Amino acid sequence: MKDPTGRRLGDRTPTRMAAKIIDDAGCVTNVSLRDISPSGARIETGYGAVIPRRFVLRLARDGRDCRVELVWRNGVEAGVRFIREDAPVAAPPPRPVAVAPAARVSLADLRKLAMTAKR
Repeated sequence: MKDPTGRRLGDRTPTRMAAKIIDDAGCVTNVSLRDISPSGARIETGYGAVIPRRFVLRLARDGRDCRVELVWRNGVEAGVRFIREDAPVAAPPPRPVAVAPAARVSLADLRKLAMTAKR
């Protein structure tokens, strides 16, 4: 989808992917990824969901963690911007069972994901 305002670095790619918000305290909120671009994404939350200013967005498909910043919010939808690759990612909350750690995602990987989703 073309951006008529010209504010995005690339085209948005519609998607329907489960994701999670993980704040710095380790609180988790389930969300849905609605579209993605090389510079950010649009997410959908439940009514009344608290969205912190900065958080980790974990993509359910592959467990990748993306450090993001809240840019706008309108009801149950919110727009986030991907933060630089070298920005620190909050540690995930401790898990009660041993599991393999989730892979961190780079901005370049997100751009590739957006491009493959277009096809």
